[in-house]
Amino acid sequence: MSGVSGVSSNTAASLMQVLDDSMKSQTDMAEKMVKIATEEQVQAQQLSLIGQVIDRYV
Repeated sequence: MSGVSGVSSNTAASLMQVLDDSMKSQTDMAEKMVKIATEEQVQAQQLSLIGQVIDRYV
């Protein structure tokens, strides 16, 4: 425990802020990746439906 008690409160707060910022950044990136994947699936579905409609009328 001597190592923990040797860390100043400012240093601990700074480390916690870095950790918090990193977690927020990773969460934001994951949310963007999910959004992109969802949009790609929607576009693929729409293209498939357009293709089916074209096949019926050709």
